[in-house]
Amino acid sequence: MNGNCFCDDEDFTATSAAAAEALAQLLPAERELVAQAVPSRQWEFARTRLLAHELLSTLGYPRVDLLRDEQRAPLWPVGVCGALAHTHGFQCALVATTDRVLTLGLDAERAGPLPPDVLESIASPGERQHLSQQAAHLPLDTVLFSAKEALYKAWYPVTGAWLGFEDAELNLIVDSVTAKTSETTTYLSGSGRFTARVEEQVLALYEDTSPQCMEFAECSGVWVVEEGLIVTALVLPAPQVD
Repeated sequence: MNGNCFCDDEDFTATSAAAAEALAQLLPAERELVAQAVPSRQWEFARTRLLAHELLSTLGYPRVDLLRDEQRAPLWPVGVCGALAHTHGFQCALVATTDRVLTLGLDAERAGPLPPDVLESIASPGERQHLSQQAAHLPLDTVLFSAKEALYKAWYPVTGAWLGFEDAELNLIVDSVTAKTSETTTYLSGSGRFTARVEEQVLALYEDTSPQCMEFAECSGVWVVEEGLIVTALVLPAPQVD
């Protein structure tokens, strides 16, 4: 499994010229997917695709179009699973071969609190109670949101369907919190894990057509908060055949 990221300069703005330069490094069919998009979207699209191409090359795969399906999810070469993510000033990608990894999910967000109404819409009462019991002074509500996004990205390739926010229960585990000081401010960084459980009634809907979805009955991922960013990832190993 390979991963990589790009970090933009703090004052960087994705101009039309910058976006065009990044897009020029993609294949024509890829460029066409965002031909009408605004420069910031073109920039993020190009940068994540470039990361993916680099990672696929390290796995021995030739350069091919990385297109997307009707749900806008990336279409990976046969034998590969992967995920792309971006937020303002940051792009990342993760790829693996399916002989080792069943599926994976990746998400990136800016580190800041969610509006209260958003938290209520994405978190169950149990998840909100769990967050309220955490002592770490980190934006764990946004970490939870990001972890759910990573879970959903991992679920989709297995079932061909998207989960709703209410379809899975997640718990965050804080492993470390560190105060770091720059020239002008002190900020907290941290890392940890999350456990995820897709609801039984949801698994039952897909068990016959996508039996590997049962791997989501209990699974786990990791998260990190660092330098104003949140990154979450979930990787499910490929089932071993005896």
